[in-house]
Amino acid sequence: MTGRTHDKRFLLLPKGQFWRDEEAAEQIDAAIRAGGLWAGGPVAILLIPLGLIGLLVGDGAMFVISFVPLFIAFIGTVILMFTIMLPATVLLTACKVESRGVYECIGLVGGLIIPPVFCQLIALPPGFSIFFAFFGGVAGLSAGSSWGTWRCDNRVERICPYREYRDRRPPRTPNEIHELLH
Repeated sequence: MTGRTHDKRFLLLPKGQFWRDEEAAEQIDAAIRAGGLWAGGPVAILLIPLGLIGLLVGDGAMFVISFVPLFIAFIGTVILMFTIMLPATVLLTACKVESRGVYECIGLVGGLIIPPVFCQLIALPPGFSIFFAFFGGVAGLSAGSSWGTWRCDNRVERICPYREYRDRRPPRTPNEIHELLH
């Protein structure tokens, strides 16, 4: 960092681009929450009422177990964000090919791959890996969508390919048929 003083609030990205730590951390947190809720939420919606019934009956363990899908989904999304999505961000920024769709595809593929690998590591039967891969894909897709939206739409200094095209295209010519209808 020649000619600049070191400031801990900024991270240096490829080609001198800066990020505010607080802003990036908030967006990473938002992507993790989106992935965790989209993946663990549907299962938790089914299990939490059963847990409440168990709590009324006197089985407190059933209530605690009803929150396990959310916990697993959040942990899986954290792993996805830090092992796949953030390194991919640095690579995509350097190659100048960032777009929301690319982040969604990376999240989907990562979400489909991480759960079966984890299931193999802890020796679960094959049916579980397919079940968890589905929810991992949902988590990855929603986390990638959230992260990609922030990276492309809300960052003025980062120009995505579709934004460059939109700014350079000629103004639209009036459509005569459309004008006749209105």
